[in-house]
Amino acid sequence: MARIVTFSFKDNVAAEAVIEAVDILQDTGHPMTIQEFAQVAERLGSIMGASATPQVLMARPTAWCTCKYKVTRATGKVTPRFGWLVCKTCNKPAEVVVRNWMGNLVNSVMGNNLLQALRDKLAADRATEDDEDPQEILDKFDQGADGVTTKPAGEG
Repeated sequence: MARIVTFSFKDNVAAEAVIEAVDILQDTGHPMTIQEFAQVAERLGSIMGASATPQVLMARPTAWCTCKYKVTRATGKVTPRFGWLVCKTCNKPAEVVVRNWMGNLVNSVMGNNLLQALRDKLAADRATEDDEDPQEILDKFDQGADGVTTKPAGEG
């Protein structure tokens, strides 16, 4: 089982900087020194600590029912802890529910997921700045909107 964590930010710049930092840290095609990695990770922690408010911690199913019958309200049951409709035999949700979990979650609250549009914009920005110095990337995380500094005290 996995978890979904939702944070709220009052500052759009900080929220977008978090996404960019996580994407940079997880990008295996973007080689970084250990020091550069540590700097981005430290800035990420600073932004999260200063700007993010946890709102939701939710379980996310990763395995689905493979029993003979479909999971429906008639053939399933609702789990008390997570509130999921699951198979009475194996206690797992239907495959379609697991595969479409995030889409169903986002659509159920009547909102648009802006994540892919932001990632497309960041990728386009990186494509035009391919020769950008790693320090310039780090500097982007130093100053958020409203003058909130995310650089730890004592750093230049």
